[in-house]
Amino acid sequence: MSRPQFSEQTPLPERSVTCQKICLWIQLLSEGKSCEPPRFESEYANRIVQAILGYHNTLRTEQRKTQLLDDLLTRLHEGNRVEHLLDFIFANFSDLLPFDRIGLSLLDEESPDVAEAVYMKLREGEPRLAPGYRANIRQSSLYTVLKSGQPRIISDLVEYLNQHPSSHSTKLLIEEGMRSSLTVPLHALGRAVGFLFFSSQSPDAYHEPHVLLLLKIARKLGMAIEKARIIEKLEARNAQLRRLANMVSHDLRTPLSVVTGYVSMFSEGNFGGLTDEQRNVLEKMKKACNQTQMLLDDLLDCALAEAHRLQLHKENFSLPALVDERVDHLRQQLDLRKLDIKVAFDVSLPTITADRERIGRIFDNLLSNAMKFSPSGSTVFITLTRRENDFLMGVRDTGPGLSEEQRKKLFSCFPEIRSSASRGPGRSVGLGLTIAKELVEAHGGHIWVESSPGAGATFWFTIPAA
Repeated sequence: MSRPQFSEQTPLPERSVTCQKICLWIQLLSEGKSCEPPRFESEYANRIVQAILGYHNTLRTEQRKTQLLDDLLTRLHEGNRVEHLLDFIFANFSDLLPFDRIGLSLLDEESPDVAEAVYMKLREGEPRLAPGYRANIRQSSLYTVLKSGQPRIISDLVEYLNQHPSSHSTKLLIEEGMRSSLTVPLHALGRAVGFLFFSSQSPDAYHEPHVLLLLKIARKLGMAIEKARIIEKLEARNAQLRRLANMVSHDLRTPLSVVTGYVSMFSEGNFGGLTDEQRNVLEKMKKACNQTQMLLDDLLDCALAEAHRLQLHKENFSLPALVDERVDHLRQQLDLRKLDIKVAFDVSLPTITADRERIGRIFDNLLSNAMKFSPSGSTVFITLTRRENDFLMGVRDTGPGLSEEQRKKLFSCFPEIRSSASRGPGRSVGLGLTIAKELVEAHGGHIWVESSPGAGATFWFTIPAA
């Protein structure tokens, strides 16, 4: 097309005024202000205005597509369910895609030739092809769409039904008032998982630009489906692990109680006199049984907490008295490791209302951790403070400290912290800090660590005062 030019007979002042009006109009458009395009007596000037207007509208449409797709992706990352994403599309994409109906069908994971409608929304009228509708797609054109991975446009559903009279789903769509459709296959986890359907009451409603936009939408919905299925599988595996932990902790209690009972009976001389060496062995066995019992308690509480079934038995008690009790319980280990304990607290510290046994377990886990990483001859410090809305408790060791990477993984299940200063094995793997976190949070408190390499570590936790 030839480049439009002003007529030579147009006076120069008039051309200048025309250019000024066009420039002013472009400026208003760039500022997002709504205004009517200027009109001129010159045909060429009007053609320039229409070209600018067409480009402007195309640009606005592309900007809106980008914004809506970005919003869709944001909602996906925020954890919105697939149904919520489709509701968002239904409410916001009508000026970009012609549709009076949106549908989603997913393939049955057990029978991949069977598709089930899981979402359907009509702009008006009663649904005929509703969620729960199932059909074998092996002999239908959807199977070709699935295998090819290419979108399908049906410009006239009535004509399509005449050519495929056995298509029950097409008959239901026509009964809903639909006359054309656009179908896009969905993929997740590297394989086809279903179909996204857009349908319109107008024939010949869909064309290439609609296909390109719907493909972008389908990719994001595929990500949502993939995320949902991964989460579903993880939740199922976690539930299975919780049941296993619950079963193990319960089933081991009976034989453990039998062993503990016989150890006590032997220690008390119910089966005759004991040598010093035998008493020493029995004391070690008793200690091992107690440690196993604590581990089972931790394992069971961890499973209950993850299942949101942990029940707290709250009572009023003195925190300093509880700390003294737990320190006395660990006194023999402290003496063996030549460790000292210093407790700092306000003598007027009021009683706390909490689960006494669980708070004791938190202290046991934090103290045991501090003892493990403190060098022989050092001191472990315990701090108890009442603040405005909670009680603050801290356990500080003089060990090697923690790197930033170690701090990030510290409260995860089965953390592994390697340290040459650790007593016993060269690494620490267990539930101690994990269950401490679960028990603190079950009380409505918070737990954290302050540490840096070479400067020891202080574990703090809070318990609400009310």
